Amino acid sequence: MSFEDILNKPVTEIDRPKPLPVGEYLWTIQGMPRYDKSKEKQTPYYEFKCKCVEALDSVDEDALAEWAKKADGSARKLSDFETRLTFYVTEDSLYRLQEFLVHCGAAEDGISTKQALDNTPNCQFIGSIKHATSNDGTAVYANISKTAPVEE
Repeated sequence: MSFEDILNKPVTEIDRPKPLPVGEYLWTIQGMPRYDKSKEKQTPYYEFKCKCVEALDSVDEDALAEWAKKADGSARKLSDFETRLTFYVTEDSLYRLQEFLVHCGAAEDGISTKQALDNTPNCQFIGSIKHATSNDGTAVYANISKTAPVEE
């Protein structure tokens, strides 16, 4: 869909995306993580672009069906849903990134964290969605709150 197509949509068919229902999902990491620094404190972080693959048993099927409904009558595909997962890199928080790299299967014995980051594209993990309210209380967002390895 082009920018022009988006702007030509009837106003009555524009809906605010609903937050993905709470529960566990299978995710795939899309591409290399983005390295940046926070604006305020200049804290370095890695941001992973994550694409949803499927909902697991802990996700309410009715809530997922409701999430998929769009105002124009069409349905969202779960496989089109993407989110970002951010890990700040400080001495006290580095363990969170390390745990995530293990959950993704990107961490091998003897390699550095930097080397493990290079292994993350296309890795899969289980991520639990939790809802968070915006600071002004007007919106609800779906965030990955914790991760786990994919059980085989």
